[in-house]
Amino acid sequence: MSTRCKLIATLTIILTLVAGCGGAEPSATPIEAALEPTATPIPTMIAAPTQSPPDQAAPWPTEEWQYSTPIDQGMSIRTLNEFFDAVNRYVDSVLVIRNGYIVFEQNSANFVIDSKHHLFSATKSVLSMLIGIAIDKGYIKGVDQRVLDFFPDRTILNLDERKEALTLKHLLTMSSGFDCPDLGNETVGQLMGSWDWDQFALDLPMSGNPGDSYQYCNANTHLLSTILTKATGMSALDFAHEHLFGPLGITDVRWDSDHSDRGRSIGFTGLWMSPQDLAKLGLLYLEGGVWEDEQDEAGNTIVETRGRL
Repeated sequence: MSTRCKLIATLTIILTLVAGCGGAEPSATPIEAALEPTATPIPTMIAAPTQSPPDQAAPWPTEEWQYSTPIDQGMSIRTLNEFFDAVNRYVDSVLVIRNGYIVFEQNSANFVIDSKHHLFSATKSVLSMLIGIAIDKGYIKGVDQRVLDFFPDRTILNLDERKEALTLKHLLTMSSGFDCPDLGNETVGQLMGSWDWDQFALDLPMSGNPGDSYQYCNANTHLLSTILTKATGMSALDFAHEHLFGPLGITDVRWDSDHSDRGRSIGFTGLWMSPQDLAKLGLLYLEGGVWEDEQDEAGNTIVETRGRL
């Protein structure tokens, strides 16, 4: 049986909910309010014990997703409805896939089905997949390649041995060591107001050794977008169309550009996708990079990059 019997609702919902932590959104996200003791309890989605998954999984959703009913796929429609009622105020869409079928799809009153949703910081996860593809195709040597190798002509402030040791892996895992307090969007606001986003990021002072500790910093992944473009000669959006979105049948996307360089995709936010297309990326992760029974180009790096982003 295909491993697509795994429930990908969790990833799809999480990617939708964490959208508020990118861009210039408030530091307190709506979902935090939903988890307060006074909020409506969120039910746990548990498969109905009397049902068994079908012997044959659904076709790959490259062209389109197939639909089924919750009961036919071993799930409780009552639990799914209770879950949607609990989170409806805070999300645009809830999409649940079981055994490769869409079994539950509900949208808020203000969200039109099949329209694109701003992923905010979930954009970072897609960018990390593209970095993996670029490594597999030989555009980038590996995650241990030094960041400053891609900026030989830059004059960089606050340069020391710690910054010189910075690698792509440190950017991917949010352990760059930059002095970048971004959980309240302090640094990203300054970055977006600067005349050169890359220069601002590269000039950040160091507060620790790369790899020593985790600190959320939007500048990390914006540098990754620039590095991807430098290595491939393509924006992250164009590279994704050719090597990730295209093979998965994803065509209707938008990825906003860096205001200081219109040819480069923003690295920490700005990607817009429909919930159904986002679910394809979730399925790709759950399948370990396999799509249509073949190894996707990002397959070799999915396990490494999904932990932090």
